[in-house]
Amino acid sequence: MRIVLTSVLKPVTDPRLLARLGRTLAELPGAEVHIVAHVAADAPTARPDTVRPNVFLHPIFDFPRLSLSRALAGRQLLRKLRELRPDVLVIGAAELLAAGLQWQRRTRGKLVYDVRENYSLNVRTQGVFPPLIASALTARIERVEAAAAPYLAGALLAERVYAEQLPWLADCQRMEIIENKYQPTSPIPVTPTPPARVCDGMRLLITGTLSELYGTFDAIEAVATMIFFGHDKAELRIVGYAAQAADAARLRALAAKYPWLHLEGIERPVPHAIITEAIRWANICLLPYRRHPSFEGCIPTKLWEYLGESRPVVATGVNGWREAVQQHSSNMIFGHPSPYKETATFADSFKSIMHLALFYGEFTRDLPPPEAFWSTEATRLVAFFRALP
Repeated sequence: MRIVLTSVLKPVTDPRLLARLGRTLAELPGAEVHIVAHVAADAPTARPDTVRPNVFLHPIFDFPRLSLSRALAGRQLLRKLRELRPDVLVIGAAELLAAGLQWQRRTRGKLVYDVRENYSLNVRTQGVFPPLIASALTARIERVEAAAAPYLAGALLAERVYAEQLPWLADCQRMEIIENKYQPTSPIPVTPTPPARVCDGMRLLITGTLSELYGTFDAIEAVATMIFFGHDKAELRIVGYAAQAADAARLRALAAKYPWLHLEGIERPVPHAIITEAIRWANICLLPYRRHPSFEGCIPTKLWEYLGESRPVVATGVNGWREAVQQHSSNMIFGHPSPYKETATFADSFKSIMHLALFYGEFTRDLPPPEAFWSTEATRLVAFFRALP
């Protein structure tokens, strides 16, 4: 079975594309997996995977997030599919779904939609595009998803909440929830790490997507305030990608201003091995997301990564994470949004959280919960592909 996994902006070494889906599906008897996606710093040219020789990387997309070249991605994909001739095509971006549907109708191959986001909701609410453009894009995404649904061999949902949010799933033959659980790039250290003691210094960490909406600047503001009032044994490391050039420039300016702020990546996605190293460096990880409709009910991959590495997490308690993780770990401290502000920010609650930590002297550190790891999803993924019609 030849399987093609594809996305537009995600690099070919993206953890869900390569480490989770790609390498897991490569375990199927006779499988050959091809990942067609964006160029990556650690994979700028086509090559076999360094872990699984039957996984092949094809970095054919190389354009900025907002560009005219991006509009031609579907055409590029169809050309590549004529070369690769897959049995199963897994589409991991809404904008490639029309091309995937065209391929399915022409070849009668098996088309699977990997729903990594509620794409129409994100475009409509996150303010990346001007209102008129966002409205047009939202309508197009919803039309294409509805049109493709009856032709899909199945859908993979990265979040449980999508099963409730996406009406077109009613016309889909099969669906399976395959969450982005943690798959370490290297073995987790066997020796238990002691609890994070505030008196020894706070090594704070933010990873992943960086923007106002994700609370990046709220966290910097909160740490700056904490240091100003005397808690100077702290440093904040930010390892991730700012998709908006203005956000990247703002981060660079803040890093030049604050000696305790350290940046890695920023203008380009960061290889996951670097993120894993940063998590193991940290003794407190931060999830400063703002309240937003596109986050409600979703659990960030980084949360599973932090819990999988037994790191204590300080988070805004605004996105349904409390209920999702309380059964797995007590290793989280949640802030409470201010009742006087319509938009809760991390800075609203961070100071009180840190004062509480200072009072107790240390953060607790739990053992990693088994539910945090990819192995809980891999078995269902393989079963899903074995059962494709």
